[in-house]
Amino acid sequence: MERESAPRPLDLDARLKDIDGHTCEGFHANPRVEIIGSLPGMGPILGTESIAIVGDLSR
Repeated sequence: MERESAPRPLDLDARLKDIDGHTCEGFHANPRVEIIGSLPGMGPILGTESIAIVGDLSR
């Protein structure tokens, strides 16, 4: 069995920045971003989580 080496911290940092970028893009592509983004404390991460849980806001 071949052992995998642990990821380097800089590689992890770059990967997290890439994931954050995709999350922000997806959040800002949502047609309801103005409504969701206007709520206090609701940024791209929490907004994306809310969209994922609630789904269609027209309900």
